Amino acid sequence: MTTGPRGSTLATAAGRYLNSLRIGKKRALENIERYCLEEYEAERLPSGEYVLKVPYSSDDDLDQRIHELLGDISSEADDRHCFSESDARMEGTDRHW
Repeated sequence: MTTGPRGSTLATAAGRYLNSLRIGKKRALENIERYCLEEYEAERLPSGEYVLKVPYSSDDDLDQRIHELLGDISSEADDRHCFSESDARMEGTDRHW
């Protein structure tokens, strides 16, 4: 992630959504993009990773927001009988979640 304008952060979240039923995986990913990533203006990269704009007021606030986002992604995948192996990192720093 890199710091952007007005205290926002660009985060790269990588995720793999695994399931034995293809339709479950597809719907899980659609729901994650719609309900979890949309508010962060997610841009999907050709690699399958996403660039997110995460506003925050302090390091603790950023930690809380990222942990909540990763939990929401995991819950959304679980609702479709999938699971998520997701992480986030702040490019240009050693911070990762």
